Amino acid sequence: MATIMIFPFPEYGHLNPTLKLAKALKQAGHRVCFLGFAEFEAYLVAQGLEFMPILENCNEDCISGEPPRCMQATQVTQSLAAMKVTDRASSETYRQIEKELERITGEIPPDLLIADILIGGLAYKAAREFGISSILVSPSYFEMPMLGKPVLDEKDRQLPVLVFCPEAFDFPGASKKPNRYYIEPSVDLERQELHAFPWEALDQSKPLIYSSAGCQPHLYDQSSTLYRALIEAMSEKPEWQLVLAIGRHMDCAAFEPVPENVLLVNWAPQLELIKRAAMMITHGGLGAVKECIMLSVPMIVFPCRWDQPFNAARVVAHGLGMRGNINQVTAQQVANLIDSVATNPTLKRRMAAMSQTFHQIEDSGIGVKVVESILSQAHDQHARSTDYRSSAIL
Repeated sequence: MATIMIFPFPEYGHLNPTLKLAKALKQAGHRVCFLGFAEFEAYLVAQGLEFMPILENCNEDCISGEPPRCMQATQVTQSLAAMKVTDRASSETYRQIEKELERITGEIPPDLLIADILIGGLAYKAAREFGISSILVSPSYFEMPMLGKPVLDEKDRQLPVLVFCPEAFDFPGASKKPNRYYIEPSVDLERQELHAFPWEALDQSKPLIYSSAGCQPHLYDQSSTLYRALIEAMSEKPEWQLVLAIGRHMDCAAFEPVPENVLLVNWAPQLELIKRAAMMITHGGLGAVKECIMLSVPMIVFPCRWDQPFNAARVVAHGLGMRGNINQVTAQQVANLIDSVATNPTLKRRMAAMSQTFHQIEDSGIGVKVVESILSQAHDQHARSTDYRSSAIL
C-alpha cells in the first residue's frame, strides 16, 4: 500500500475537510501522515491519524521577533495574509516551509503528496524537483491565489485538484475545468473535539439557533456589527435560544451584557450544535454550509469575503436558506429572516433532498477511488519510464 502525506493549509476550515478522506485512505490500507504545525497535533491524534510536525526548531528569522518553536499556524496565516499575494512565495516563512518539505520527503519518501491548493506551489515543487506524485485539494469551488505556484510551460502538467464538495451543490450548468474532481462533501460527522462546552447552559425547551462566522471573524470589518444585531434581535425573541461563537481572537466582554437566551462563547463544537439547531446563521464558509446540508439544517447566510458570496448564492439558488446583507445588517433584518426561515416549509423540503444527495455521495467512496486511480497512473508511468531507461542502457 502507498505512503500518503497530507499537507493542509493551517486553518481548521482547510484541515477539517481532509479528515474524512484521510480516514478512508487509512481504512483502505494506506499509510496516511499529516504534516503540520504543532498546535494541530493533539487534534489530529484525537482523530486517530498520524502527525508529523514541521518547523519545530525554527529560528527567530522565521517570523521576526518571535522565539524558537514559535511557528504556530495563526502566526503563519497572519504573516502571509499581511503580504501581497505576489510577495508571499518569496517570504522567509514560505521558504522555511519549502525546506521542511524537502527534509521530510527525503526522510520518508511518500508515494503521494496531497497539498491544499493555497500552498499548491509546494506540490508543484515536490512533483517537479523531487519526483513525488502530487494532488491538490480545495475546500472551496473558489479559485484562490496559490502560494509558490511556478510559471508553467507547455511541458508542465496541471496537477489534479480534488474539490471537497459534490458538483450537485454548484450552479446548474457551471463550466467544468480539466483535471478537476468533485468528490464527497467530506464532512467527518464523528470528528472529536478537544475543548469543553457548557452544555448545561442550554435551555432544552427552546428551539436553538447556532451562529458562527468561522475561524477568522476578526478579519471581517462587519463582524462586530453582525454580532450586535444578532444579540439585539434575540432580545425581542425570547422563545428562541442563540449560541453565538465569536471566534478565538475576539473578546466576549465587548458584547456584554446579553439577554438570557443568548450564550456567547469564543468557540463551540459546531457539528454537535448544528445537530441540535433549528437553523444556522453563518458567514457562508463552505465547511459550515456542507455541515448544515449533511444535517439538514436551513441557513441564514451573511457572506463577508472570498468564496462566501458565491456560496450564499448557491444556498439561495438551491432553496436551502436565505441571504442577508452584512453591510446593512440590523436587528430587524435578522428577526425577519429568522421568521422567514422558520415558517418556510419549502426550505425544509429542498434541504432534505439535498441532504439525501450529499449522504449518497458521501457513502460512495469516490475520493479514495480517485486518489487510488491517480496513484495507479503514477505507478504505471514510473514503470514505463524505468523500462525505457533500462532498454536504453541495453
